[in-house]
Amino acid sequence: MSILSKEFESAVLDLYVDQGDDFAKSVTLSNSNNVGLEFDGFTFSGYVSRYYNTNKRYPLIVEPGAEGKLIIKMPSAETSKLTSPRYVYTILATSTSETVRVMQGQVLVSNS
Repeated sequence: MSILSKEFESAVLDLYVDQGDDFAKSVTLSNSNNVGLEFDGFTFSGYVSRYYNTNKRYPLIVEPGAEGKLIIKMPSAETSKLTSPRYVYTILATSTSETVRVMQGQVLVSNS
């Protein structure tokens, strides 16, 4: 099933990050029948920000895999910039015709 299917809703998941450490999280996006999504033809991007409507953003690395798997990463150079205890994030999938938000949620930061 494609990400752009009418059956897909943006996933909401909170991420827990240790400030100053490398962050990596593997997640699987699936439909209501628990079938992993297909990512063919999509590129992924993501960012962390203090609020959804702000221009100051910290980049996430988003690597797609098979059967709906995404690996979300943020290197220590970026997590060290997260000085507040709470942020929000968005992950976008882009094709030649459309951009879709596939994940969002809070980023909860703890001091290492």
